[in-house]
Amino acid sequence: MRMKALLAAGVVAVGMSVPGVTQAQEVAQVTVDLNLRVGAGTDYGIITTIPSGVAVTVYGCTSGYSWCDVEWDGYRGWVYSRYLAGTVGGEVVYWTTYAPRIGIPVISFSFVDYHDRWYRGRPWHRHRHWRGHWRDRREVRREIRRDRREARRDRRQDRRAERRETRRETRRDRRQDRRAERRQERRAETRQQRRRDARQQRAQRQQRAQRPRAQRQQRAQRQQRAQRQQRAQRSNRSAQRAQRGGQRAARSGGGQRAARGGGGRGERRGG
Repeated sequence: MRMKALLAAGVVAVGMSVPGVTQAQEVAQVTVDLNLRVGAGTDYGIITTIPSGVAVTVYGCTSGYSWCDVEWDGYRGWVYSRYLAGTVGGEVVYWTTYAPRIGIPVISFSFVDYHDRWYRGRPWHRHRHWRGHWRDRREVRREIRRDRREARRDRRQDRRAERRETRRETRRDRRQDRRAERRQERRAETRQQRRRDARQQRAQRQQRAQRPRAQRQQRAQRQQRAQRQQRAQRSNRSAQRAQRGGQRAARSGGGQRAARGGGGRGERRGG
């Protein structure tokens, strides 16, 4: 609505011609604050900025009606036609649609010829915008290089982030693997300890089960030893008694022989 009002005001102010009547020049309305440049392209220098809502005189446009040669407030230059508009029957129509209807001429752009024709005597003709044009080109190249640097920096950052993420994931995987290995080792140790404990418990149970038998065996062995000792003692006592009996018998037999011997000698002496 605001743009329509501005367009209507501009049309009333400048007396836009009736659509369909072809003229050498037409009036268009500026819809935004628009840069007026010394050439048909964004790489050309800026003369001034046309405020939004004012009307400009259009002398022609390049092929496709993308850039138009306009005049405003004594300045001649080029603007981007996307921000121009006209009215047809009270309806706002953008310039790319409006220009073919009213027969805006299609013109070509020659930087040198255009500057020699319209900017001769201007202070920027030889010093400002000639250099500004190339300066803008250099700025474009600088912007391209800056964009490339930024793209390379972004790629480097992305690669670094990917490497960091990869290293982080690798470390996380390694930690998880180590934890899993430690868990497996602990489980294996626990199983082995349980097996050792079970073997020890079985051995203890077997020892407790074998303990009465061993005690009985030890008791039987002690009894057998005692019996052997008793038999040995009895045999020793029997041998001792037999020896003492033999000794007594020997002594008693010797006395008798001595007595018999003494009587014979007396008898022999008396006879």
